[in-house]
Amino acid sequence: MVLPEQSGPDMARQIRKTRPGMKILFMSGYADERIPLDQEGVHFLSKPFTPSVLARRIRGVLDHREN
Repeated sequence: MVLPEQSGPDMARQIRKTRPGMKILFMSGYADERIPLDQEGVHFLSKPFTPSVLARRIRGVLDHREN
């Protein structure tokens, strides 16, 4: 969510201009982050998480399931 030059949501909007169907998984340790979860293909994973949770979440996003 926090990047040196722009926010994660801003970067996602830029990516979506050329790749409208791109699936996006935001990760953050901040509970109050503003995430555009109302968009198709936008997902969120809260830190901390284990490698196995990350792998399952990525697989779920790619398979278009919520896990």
